[in-house]
Amino acid sequence: MRIGHINNLNTTQKLEAELILFACIVIIGSYILHIVEGLSYFDAIYFSIITLASIGYGDIVPYTIMGKIVVMFYALIGLPLFITMGYLLSSLLLAPIKQTKKKFINTPKIESQLYNHNKKSTQT
Repeated sequence: MRIGHINNLNTTQKLEAELILFACIVIIGSYILHIVEGLSYFDAIYFSIITLASIGYGDIVPYTIMGKIVVMFYALIGLPLFITMGYLLSSLLLAPIKQTKKKFINTPKIESQLYNHNKKSTQT
């Protein structure tokens, strides 16, 4: 899949692509944090997800200068990534509601059908 074709994808496909991107960023970031900060793989993955989500519990923090620099750039990636994932997920969850709403808006009202029916029957 080429990047230029992202607009041709439906919401589910965009969300899948975003989740794959998220997984790749978590894996790469966790590996870098494992090397730079000496964290265990589990702690590095945990710290990566918490940082990308902009939660920041503070139970694991970078101690080295290089680790702090990596985390600063890593956190900047997290905000747009989570906003996009939230938007796509909400779009996916709201799609059935929008379809139902569209169906009701496009349905003729019962009153007008009854009124027109009575009008036709009195004219004949």
